[in-house]
Amino acid sequence: MAPIKIRIHDGVKLKAEVIFNGIILRMSVAVTILHEAVGREKRAWSALSVDQFNSDDNIGYLEKIMHDVKEGEAHFLEHDLIEID
Repeated sequence: MAPIKIRIHDGVKLKAEVIFNGIILRMSVAVTILHEAVGREKRAWSALSVDQFNSDDNIGYLEKIMHDVKEGEAHFLEHDLIEID
């Protein structure tokens, strides 16, 4: 394997680490994936993403729903089960 050394702004590195930690990926593996994708696809973008379920926005939304349920402000409607084939 060929060693590579890169310099990157601290803020950019921290933001990337949050994403990579969210998908349980070490920085070195992410760089390898990027290089493999560039070589294979002849372009510089890949489709890595973080599960948005645990995002701050979604957690806030879920906490608001729980608050509404606890305070009796949420309204639930009974309905038949929906069958999906």
